[in-house]
Amino acid sequence: MKKILVPNDFSVNPILLLKKIFEENEDEKFQIVLLHGIFTPNSIMDLLFYNKKRVIHELQNEDYLKACDLFRSKYDSRVITMKSDILTSMRSHVLKTYLEVNQIDEIYIPEGLGMNFKHKDSFDLIKLIKRAGVEVNVVSFKNEEVVERAGSSVELSRLFLADLSKSIIRRYEGNAALS
Repeated sequence: MKKILVPNDFSVNPILLLKKIFEENEDEKFQIVLLHGIFTPNSIMDLLFYNKKRVIHELQNEDYLKACDLFRSKYDSRVITMKSDILTSMRSHVLKTYLEVNQIDEIYIPEGLGMNFKHKDSFDLIKLIKRAGVEVNVVSFKNEEVVERAGSSVELSRLFLADLSKSIIRRYEGNAALS
């Protein structure tokens, strides 16, 4: 079992990254941390009522939640835990401390799969991770069609259920050959 960290922009892209990680590590079970970088508010009033869970809830959208559900459905037996979290500093030592305290075994970042931040205070964790001098696993998405079309719920379902339909077709063809 490995505890992994994946940068999260609350789009479907981090879930596509997880799918690829799971496909490349077929026998491994994972604890997953989807980490988002966002600065804390500047005003005292906002800080008084600052709540990490509320911030995460506000950042989540319908497509992201559907992608998470599809991912969990497909890989349920291999997902020990899956949580979203936030980091509120762009300092390398804060990231290193986070990794140590949360006992992160591996960090995965995408190559060729962009991050799309919808909140004005969000920042790119990938740049911070690269700057921090920590070991990183880079997963390439260059020249892959899924990057362009993964926005709709129908396409998400197609991406996650494609393996299931291939398996059913193979089983059907195998039974037809036996007849």
